[in-house]
Amino acid sequence: MATHCVYTVTDHAMTDHATGIAARPLDAPRCFKVLSGAAVGRLGFSASALPVIVRVNFVIQHQQIILASGEPQVIEAARSGAVACLQVDQPAKADADGWCVLATGRLHIASRSSTSAMAALPVDPWRLTHPDAYLELDVEIISGQLFGARPAG
Repeated sequence: MATHCVYTVTDHAMTDHATGIAARPLDAPRCFKVLSGAAVGRLGFSASALPVIVRVNFVIQHQQIILASGEPQVIEAARSGAVACLQVDQPAKADADGWCVLATGRLHIASRSSTSAMAALPVDPWRLTHPDAYLELDVEIISGQLFGARPAG
């Protein structure tokens, strides 16, 4: 059975009347700040005209998302400069708000000159011990929400 949510928008914040949970938008600097405390997300892109979503480990460096991958589809998407998005979230807890961030941009393989520096970063491919490639997601659009049981405002 589908649920129906009713939201009230006030000063760019929303409250779900059914649950009382408030959601507030995050600006770009705050989105990067919460992302820098996370390590695992979902990378979405298109492969052979079909949507693909894979779990990835990542780090943030100078408002750029760095990934290590051994997945052939991810590497091919990076080689072609595909538009991709990284979605990361942290559920709300009793003592802390939750958040959700979506970063969108072009995915590409890191240059050879930056690869050695990236090897020192704390990012490993999801299931491999050594990555086949280091990738960069140049963020063009980023948005997010902070949500929790605390009232908006």
